[in-house]
Amino acid sequence: MDHHNDRLRVDDLRHRDHVRSKTTRIGPHEGILQTSPGQSPFHTQKNDPNPLPPQVQSRIFSTIFNPAAQRLGNKVLRQRLRGPSLAAYYPRRVATFKNLRALYPNHELYDEDEEDRLEHIQIAKSRGKGAPKKKKTAAESRKKPGKKK
Repeated sequence: MDHHNDRLRVDDLRHRDHVRSKTTRIGPHEGILQTSPGQSPFHTQKNDPNPLPPQVQSRIFSTIFNPAAQRLGNKVLRQRLRGPSLAAYYPRRVATFKNLRALYPNHELYDEDEEDRLEHIQIAKSRGKGAPKKKKTAAESRKKPGKKK
């Protein structure tokens, strides 16, 4: 009976109404609850679902001991990294004409789309529909070219 005081099977811990108590299994063998030397082996609190101190629980279950309930960000740090999946979502960049021109500055390359754009701008300006010229100085920008009375 002496070794029975040191270790107690979880199945032996039952309430008086024969309902299994809510104890946590710990110890070197599964199903064995270790008791302290000065404590009675049958000592259990009736409504205590966690007979272990929080520090011991956190060490057993490999969690962070946080008695002050501070927001430490552990929930975020435990999550899976999203970088690779986000990078795979977007298609790889395709080389543009601008990139080719930068890579081969000595070659004369013809960009048809750019030439069309410049031609449309030139036509719009000839009809008076183009963007206004930028002002060179601050004095020019303050003048308002309105109608003269």
